[in-house]
Amino acid sequence: MPFPRSNTDIDDQPLADAHAGVALTDVILAEISPGTSPNARSLERSSDTRRYTGCMTTQIAVKLPDAVVATIDDLVAQGRFDSRSAAVRAGLDMVTRHARDDAIDRAVTDGFRRFPESPQELRDAHRLAIDAIEEEPWEPWW
Repeated sequence: MPFPRSNTDIDDQPLADAHAGVALTDVILAEISPGTSPNARSLERSSDTRRYTGCMTTQIAVKLPDAVVATIDDLVAQGRFDSRSAAVRAGLDMVTRHARDDAIDRAVTDGFRRFPESPQELRDAHRLAIDAIEEEPWEPWW
């Protein structure tokens, strides 16, 4: 099993390579206070380099127009981001999240096209929506 690559991968999964058989929670405990876990001793024997390289990310080179870099530098100077890298990562996170959301939207739409609601389901949905609105304790908003 590969090393966890993100927060969503942290579920007591065993680590690979130098940490085979050591649960991720043991790694976290060892980082907080070495020796608190029976498996922490195996971590102490492994090199710091191995622990670090197991969680590394991939570095890529990107050429950006000077105006974009100047804008990123302004955002960093304003404290909106810790660094240029953090700003670029935030932008890429938005792009990838948008692409993932679009894929989900297309899948849902495709599902409704393949299996549309029946006329009875539409009538039931309409009735339930009206019932929910009527049950709401409306207060004047004006």
